[in-house]
Amino acid sequence: MIVMNAEERARVYDTLLSAPGMEDAVRIDMKIPRKQLLVLNHILSLPDLSKASELLKHIDGDLFRGLKELGGAFLEKSSLVEFNAKFINVNQSG
Repeated sequence: MIVMNAEERARVYDTLLSAPGMEDAVRIDMKIPRKQLLVLNHILSLPDLSKASELLKHIDGDLFRGLKELGGAFLEKSSLVEFNAKFINVNQSG
């Protein structure tokens, strides 16, 4: 396993996000429960993502699983499942 420092990981993220097609818009037509949208919006509006983990400690398991499924559906509909796996691999190598 290759161990990367934060600067190297940032460079890899930048490279992955600069890949051809990453600026293309993706149409996602789905129905999402309001509570998932509310929690997702709250997490995305936090000034510091480290605070998101504190919020996630207080939501119930069903809501958390629903958000994970929603994220998976977004990745699948945008054909980014394998690309996301590379992101995860880069993050775990640090």
